[in-house]
Amino acid sequence: IDGSYHLEKETKKFNFTELLDDFYNLAKNKQIFKFSVKKHFSESFCKGLKTLYHKVSDFERTNYKLTLTNINGDFQDDFINHLIEDYEESYITKLISQFKYFVNKWLIGTLNLKLPNYNPEMWSRLEHNESLKTYLTIPQLYKMLELDLSDKPEEWSMIRDLYCFNSLTCGMRIQDLMKLTKDNIHTELVGGVKRTVLKFRQGKTGDVVNTPVPFSCEPILKNIMEYLKMLIV
Repeated sequence: IDGSYHLEKETKKFNFTELLDDFYNLAKNKQIFKFSVKKHFSESFCKGLKTLYHKVSDFERTNYKLTLTNINGDFQDDFINHLIEDYEESYITKLISQFKYFVNKWLIGTLNLKLPNYNPEMWSRLEHNESLKTYLTIPQLYKMLELDLSDKPEEWSMIRDLYCFNSLTCGMRIQDLMKLTKDNIHTELVGGVKRTVLKFRQGKTGDVVNTPVPFSCEPILKNIMEYLKMLIV
């Protein structure tokens, strides 16, 4: 560590993101060295720290604040589940690696903070023998919609319709899909043509989504609303 940087006694309440931001600024401004060799941190490493800061901040905003005692295996699972809907496993693995580096080398190794439930050996990479890369094409989705399932249990049609509707509109998160009601369905002019439009606010980001419902999904829209009411009950 750069000798010009002197540690001060921690007197304020533990705040993970503030400490992470401090570490980022010290690394970016070349006030500290890498812990293994006397070299400054690379620009890409610092960018990764900033990304980690934003992801942890988002997690704390939508889930719970990190404390010295809840940084454990359960948090790792929660953090991965928070990211898995939006990011590839390789990207999440990089974030976990930087998280471990920050905790091991800075919080524990430099600031001497005690994290009684943190075990770095448990913080392994996402381990899967093969990533799932199977998906349906647009023609296959249309073909699935046309399947006659009248001789099958009603649940088959319900699952098929919900899946195709979600895939062909905007790929909603399950939490957002389950909250849809008829109040989210509107009729508007789109390109001079009267269209059925889906409007909702994303629960995770707060962003408003406004998207036309594909013509192929309009006939099943009423069924979709009924299915969702049944699932909620």
